[in-house]
Amino acid sequence: MILLTAAFADVSDKTSSSTVRRSALLSAANFAASCTCPLLRPAVSVRLRHEHSLKAGHIVYASMRDTAGRNKGQVQEAAKFAADNKADLRTVELDVLSDTSANAAVKRIIDDNGRLDVVVHNAGHMVFGPLEAFTPEQLAELYDVNVLSTQRVNRAALPQLRKQKQGLVVWVSSSSSAGGTPPYLAPYFAAKAGMDALAVVSARELTRWGIETSIVVPGAFTGGTNHFAHSGRPADTQRVAEYENGPYKKLRR
Repeated sequence: MILLTAAFADVSDKTSSSTVRRSALLSAANFAASCTCPLLRPAVSVRLRHEHSLKAGHIVYASMRDTAGRNKGQVQEAAKFAADNKADLRTVELDVLSDTSANAAVKRIIDDNGRLDVVVHNAGHMVFGPLEAFTPEQLAELYDVNVLSTQRVNRAALPQLRKQKQGLVVWVSSSSSAGGTPPYLAPYFAAKAGMDALAVVSARELTRWGIETSIVVPGAFTGGTNHFAHSGRPADTQRVAEYENGPYKKLRR
């Protein structure tokens, strides 16, 4: 089995009998132990890798931007993991914001293996702050990363899956799409809801090609991610100050 991921995730060697399956996750470890759907736990950090699929003999491509630059350490860590565990874990350059990069990454995988079996959508970016303080341009940028990126990768990968008349597309969504969300995360949650909706309607179109879909719905993770450390902030700092000095001031104490 040949797997391409936008970030690290685990995939089993089983197939699903349903077109779409949703799994609510309390933690990566609990999900891996109990879930029966074809796509196992989502990655919350580099350390939660494709151990199951790799040890089962599958080939896993972990994609990332700037493999020769700022992510060089991630590439080296992946190579070390592969050597230590005798696993076929490979890295591939893929910028999900670039059609050219997505096409090149998928072409390399197909050229190397003659096929591609699983695509995992796990790229994303978070922002934090009052919704009113974000500009429309910032929302558009966030939508580009969290939603349009999946379309770029799908357009690159789906022709091969349709040619094979089989495959699996995995979408790492968010429990925020089901509601009950805290404040200051609205732009991110809105983008994830958009991705979730795209996944659902995509599944209906792909099923007749023999391509299955799994939507993984993780809960909140308090550690193991860089979401908050690397999160974006609103451009309108004056409106941020108005919120922080208004009704929300008491909540900060």
